[in-house]
Amino acid sequence: METELWIHNVRHHPVVVGAIPRIAVRALDVGCGQGALARRLRAVVPKVAAIDLDPTSIDLARGRCGERASTTCSATS
Repeated sequence: METELWIHNVRHHPVVVGAIPRIAVRALDVGCGQGALARRLRAVVPKVAAIDLDPTSIDLARGRCGERASTTCSATS
């Protein structure tokens, strides 16, 4: 597995994930970068959509999310 770049937002992921209501069925990660938060969200939410402006980051996010059919990573413009 590739080493993920550390970004300052990673330290907030536990707070974000901890704030998700137990009844949540969908989550949206805007500006997902390489998909670190999207993967953490997927552990507690059945369907996650992750979007970013950078196609290279989206390619990395898709690769790192693996075959999780309920995690969708898309480039936006």
